[in-house]
Amino acid sequence: MVAEVYLLQTNQSVGGKFTYGIKDEEASGIRPGVFVKVPFGSGNTLKDAVVWSVSENQTVKYKLKYIKGLNPHIDPISEKEMHLAEKMQKLYLCPMGDCIKCLIPPEGNKGRVVKFACINGSVKELEDIILTHKFRNISQIRFLEYLKDCGGKAQVSQIIKDIGCTASVANTLEKNGYINIVQEKTEQSHVKEEQIESYPAQKLTEIQQKAYNTLEKMLDAGFGRALLHGVTGSGKTEIYLQLIERVIEQGGNAIVLVPEISLTPQMSARFTGRFGDKVAILHSRLSNSERNRQWKRIRHGEIRVVLGARSAVFAPFEKINLIILDEEHELTYKSEEQQPRYHAGEIAALRCKMDSGLVILGSATPSVGSFYQAHTGKIEYISLSERVNNKPLPGVEIIDMRMELNAGGRGIFSGRLIDEIRRNLESGQQTVLFVHRRGFSGHVVCTGCGKSMKCGKCNIPMTYHSGMKRLICHYCGNTAHMPDACPGCGTKIFSQKAFGTQKVQEELSKLFPEAKIVRMDADTTLGKEGHAKVIDDFVKGGGDIIVGTQMIAKGHDFPNVTLVGVISADSLLNAQDYRAGERAFQLLTQVAGRAGRGNIPGRVIVQAFDIDSYVLEAACHQDYEAFYRPEINLRKQLNFPPFCTMAVVGISGTDDRAVFDYGVTYRQGLSLEAVRLFGDCSGIEVLGLTRASVPKINNKYRWRILIKAPDRRMLLKLFESFKEPKANHKITGVIKDINPGNVF
Repeated sequence: MVAEVYLLQTNQSVGGKFTYGIKDEEASGIRPGVFVKVPFGSGNTLKDAVVWSVSENQTVKYKLKYIKGLNPHIDPISEKEMHLAEKMQKLYLCPMGDCIKCLIPPEGNKGRVVKFACINGSVKELEDIILTHKFRNISQIRFLEYLKDCGGKAQVSQIIKDIGCTASVANTLEKNGYINIVQEKTEQSHVKEEQIESYPAQKLTEIQQKAYNTLEKMLDAGFGRALLHGVTGSGKTEIYLQLIERVIEQGGNAIVLVPEISLTPQMSARFTGRFGDKVAILHSRLSNSERNRQWKRIRHGEIRVVLGARSAVFAPFEKINLIILDEEHELTYKSEEQQPRYHAGEIAALRCKMDSGLVILGSATPSVGSFYQAHTGKIEYISLSERVNNKPLPGVEIIDMRMELNAGGRGIFSGRLIDEIRRNLESGQQTVLFVHRRGFSGHVVCTGCGKSMKCGKCNIPMTYHSGMKRLICHYCGNTAHMPDACPGCGTKIFSQKAFGTQKVQEELSKLFPEAKIVRMDADTTLGKEGHAKVIDDFVKGGGDIIVGTQMIAKGHDFPNVTLVGVISADSLLNAQDYRAGERAFQLLTQVAGRAGRGNIPGRVIVQAFDIDSYVLEAACHQDYEAFYRPEINLRKQLNFPPFCTMAVVGISGTDDRAVFDYGVTYRQGLSLEAVRLFGDCSGIEVLGLTRASVPKINNKYRWRILIKAPDRRMLLKLFESFKEPKANHKITGVIKDINPGNVF
């Protein structure tokens, strides 16, 4: 007998099926969906693979290699999961192995030997080392800081996962003598038991009950999709909980997705408080062992509800009855960094269609695409237009920062915002300040020659972090000591353009030295429990003011927050993206919704220079329709989604000219193939070649081609038919990324 298999570790050149022989003594255990070890390549290195089909011996023109046995550490996948993987491969134009890896958990420790990093010397000596300027990469500094916080020892794989670096960081630190890496035998870790505080069901308001009744009927009717559009504080979560309770009573299963890890702690408290040990929490900051254990509990039927970030949409339930995407508009539901570049909403629709389940898209600020589908009747539309208990929406005041400058103001804060912060401090109420970027300042400019301090690897401005007195590139992690004088002209005076969370925190400390100021951004929430600790401490009164990026803008319930300030709202509108207006509206509306969720009415102060923007005006009044009408008309005029489907071909390499030349050839070939397949009037546009928004990252030059098509099917047919030009070794990546557009 023979089996066709897909390798798990693949690339475009070895992404197809491979045929292997099956020895008679192993034939009974080899079936579609099981994982096996196979010899691969000239060295016959053992590789993990999944069996896709099994058949009687067939005639082949080459000598077959044989499967070397089952992989007992990976549970087989079902026929339904195999079908989902096939759909994903076609939709996202990626190797099957990448799709399969979405459907299995990382291996747990299982008593294996694992690597630990240990500092050389004492924690105090490590602190002194960190303060030196010896390090050229911020990941090395964060690795050592993580070790310091853990008392000098931590598992290497956990550090890599939590700070988002690669194994080379640990290897470099060991090579230079800062740490030792040792191997130790570990046992399977278990999730620690915590006391669960009950979260009983709440009586629905009349408008909530009406929404619940509609969704309940849809649950009974089979596959469907609904947009639950509720203003901030309207009680969407309670509707989710009661619908899930009904699903469980009928023996079903549910998945609830949240866009970011920072939202998981508060949501998990509510879900475990309602459903107890029937809930599994899945997100990227779980250890491999914890995630593996939860995955097995789901597959074995011990779990009925999964709560987690994007990848939790693949939770291995045998049957799915309900999938909810909370804050469905968030861009984090789209996988951008690795294959397959899927959208969780699209996977949810595929899974629920297979199982006759219901998909609910919940948001106070729906994506333009989702609202358009609801507006045109393609999905059900359900509105929650009032806050629970008739709590009023916060009052919003726009401050024209041009007037502040004309009046002699030069600081980050308007006089009005300073007065309101002082008022909150005097009354014992909390304040949220939203800043679009982290760090101290956006970038540093020499006042003599006008040059920005740029990253040598990426050629983009570096961000200044005052705590470390370092310039950091937020793309490649390269870091440098802040110079005393400009390396170009010698001028010693620098101007700091824009500002980030760190700068705002510092200025607040000068204005209000008595206040306890908390900062929440990617730099302060490293580690497994980073987000949860910051949020929990603030909710319990551990701070007077919290300064943060978009992490604080959505989903959190701060009962004592009565004031929200938005610093430099204009920065949201100036991104080079057709969705910049949509993104700005969503963030401003969401962060404004953090005010007044308790018993005291809230108020919001938005600082901006361009106060005439329709986006800003609509966000300040939380008026989605006022934003949507001009936005959808603009999208239609410019032929952007939802009126088309878009794909981006990203090309990168170490030689700028070679990447450009290859891109020109690629674009010409793609254009000719589009005309051959569909004719001149097909509506397909092949645009570019243009530099990427960040033209160089980590010494790799980046160019891109944009393709617009009336629908997804045409794009897929084009790429399936097109034969890519052969690339040389200077081209390191050709990535195709398709926007779901108007499909799911």
